[in-house]
Amino acid sequence: MAPKKLSVARLKQLQSPKPSQVIAHGNMPPPWTFPTPLPTVSTSAPPTESQLLDFLKIHLKPPMTSQTLLHFLKHKLHYHPIFTHLDFHIFQWATTVDSFRHDHHSYEWMVRTLAVSDRFDALQSLLLQEWKAYGGFELGFFRERKFEEGIGMAYEMIELGYGLSRVTCEILINGLCMGRKVLEACELLIDLAQRGVVPRDFDGLVLVENACADGNVERATKVVKELWKKGNAPSLMACTTLVEGLRRTGDIENAIRLVTHMINEKIIADSVTFNCLIRDACAAGKTTEADKLRVLASDKGLLPDGVTYSSLVAGYTREGKTEEGERLVNEMLDAGFIPDIVTYNRLINGLHPHHKRVNLSPENVVNR
Repeated sequence: MAPKKLSVARLKQLQSPKPSQVIAHGNMPPPWTFPTPLPTVSTSAPPTESQLLDFLKIHLKPPMTSQTLLHFLKHKLHYHPIFTHLDFHIFQWATTVDSFRHDHHSYEWMVRTLAVSDRFDALQSLLLQEWKAYGGFELGFFRERKFEEGIGMAYEMIELGYGLSRVTCEILINGLCMGRKVLEACELLIDLAQRGVVPRDFDGLVLVENACADGNVERATKVVKELWKKGNAPSLMACTTLVEGLRRTGDIENAIRLVTHMINEKIIADSVTFNCLIRDACAAGKTTEADKLRVLASDKGLLPDGVTYSSLVAGYTREGKTEEGERLVNEMLDAGFIPDIVTYNRLINGLHPHHKRVNLSPENVVNR
């Protein structure tokens, strides 16, 4: 007689164990009730009820945890010629047991097993079921400092066509930064940006801050460029942090280029950051570039103040560009930034250190 096939109805009857079972096993066994009929494979006979129950009772004793289940799946079920194909079925069943929760280790093992065995329908089903818990698995890896495993899981999800959420990016990038792996975080975010999988609401602020603090301003600049290139405009705070990093390292040219791009993208820096850059640019002999930046900023609503003008006039004075300097002094006068004729004469005379000093009267200034 052929062996009796295991049915879902019969399995449901086994959810409540008989008294003899309780006595025999000492503890209440798990409810051996599976969510769907057991899958079968054509190359092997389907398992009988008694075979499966005996196997589970022997090798998967209560209380069941994610660790004991993973050990059972890897070292017991996986090597059994009749039950090996039931790994995903039992994995799904475990989620129905009260107080049981899969952790990132059991989840990762199941994902990898389904992938290498070409069971893509089951893999897609698992990923859809567990998508909301994905961030939790990533967080688990990074809390245990298993960075490679966490990053590997992210790439697996990407290869399967799933995007990354802001929370997932924060776990990946911020976790690497906390682990003092800032350069690795830079390379990872650059690669994710180039793949086009970075969500638009992730700006990499923590990475920019850590990279600049560690002196890796060049890599931070590369990160921001790649994000911007793919339509992920960084926040004002991230841009400002990078501007400060570029200033501190003396890379005034790239700082000016960054602020210019910010202004064109309507990301307007605060007046303190802007004036510090203008001052440093003038000190570096780039007064003309700084003045062009002032004009661009004015057109976009960031109006210069007395500090801005004073830095530019001082820059033109050092560079001996009297004509440009005089033009700027007169703009200051028109804008009301020169309080008296003494200040005006001092600025003008500063632009002509080798000529006869000019001493204009208030009437001369008004009627100039």
